[in-house]
Amino acid sequence: MKTRIKVLLVMLCVAFFSTTTYATVQNSVNPIALEINNQEATVTGVYKGHDDSGYNFAIVDEKGVENLTTFSSVDEAVAKSNDLDSKSVIGTTYEITFTVAEDGAKTISALKPQY
Repeated sequence: MKTRIKVLLVMLCVAFFSTTTYATVQNSVNPIALEINNQEATVTGVYKGHDDSGYNFAIVDEKGVENLTTFSSVDEAVAKSNDLDSKSVIGTTYEITFTVAEDGAKTISALKPQY
């Protein structure tokens, strides 16, 4: 009887720690994907240009893997102060503040070049 209780407790502990560890890993994998409902987030990325889908930035995650992220739109004030249509800014590193709508569309709300 005591052995069964010990085995049950060990199994419950393993299940609990496995679940909490999995949730922590899932939350740290892609921080951009977790920002929803118009919450602001800030990342640093290298501008790669724009196309029909939006403005493309290479962003390095916490594992050192470079991911191409597309921001579908830019606030009007940001567009006026930064000429992202110019080829001369391709390769520039920026601090990017953005929001993500419920449909997943990312909008740049602030853009600051990093020198």
